[in-house]
Amino acid sequence: MPSQKSDNLLLLALTGFSSGVLTSVLPSLLVFVSRELVFLSDAVFGAAMAWYFWRFRGVRSRWKLLAFVVASIFAYHSASAASMFSPAPRDILGFPSGNLDQIPSDRFFIGGFVGAVILFAAGFFFLSPRARLRGFAAIAFIFSIISGALGILGWSLGHSLGLILWKVLGSIHMVSAYSANMAGSTNGQFYSLFVVWQTGMAVLLGVALKNQTAPVSAEE
Repeated sequence: MPSQKSDNLLLLALTGFSSGVLTSVLPSLLVFVSRELVFLSDAVFGAAMAWYFWRFRGVRSRWKLLAFVVASIFAYHSASAASMFSPAPRDILGFPSGNLDQIPSDRFFIGGFVGAVILFAAGFFFLSPRARLRGFAAIAFIFSIISGALGILGWSLGHSLGLILWKVLGSIHMVSAYSANMAGSTNGQFYSLFVVWQTGMAVLLGVALKNQTAPVSAEE
């Protein structure tokens, strides 16, 4: 098993960042093969974190790793639905909604929070020996709030960080007209959202489970 010295915040952040970039570009690459395969991008973050916990945290059960990936797909769609269909916090509190033609950034707090709760629960059950549930639950709740803030930050940086990502990926032909047409004017915002949220969530998940994880044998 690799040395725990290799298990650090930078590596977690790089795993999440790489996952965010791949989530952004994979749909436009897969569409050239088959549009039915575009859904595979939903599993990128879960697969990246499963690789990390297999490589650096000693989780060897294939079924537990696969279950985490499946849970991550559910988290992805739950977060998306929560962001799109839940009332924005500013609406609940009675604040003005701003430009009605734009998606309010605070909607992504709800999506980020919901996605994080599901991922922390999946991480606890599939990537750790399930010790000290009460302490872990408290940490997971606090980190889920931070994850919600990352959702707002990621969406808000769409016209800066997202635009940079779009131009860089476009310059190396990693995005296509298909992705541009699908995303429209919010393309850069989704790119920024994926990269910021997945980078931060990878670190939060790794930190939350650091004292929970023990080597797991491939008993299944």
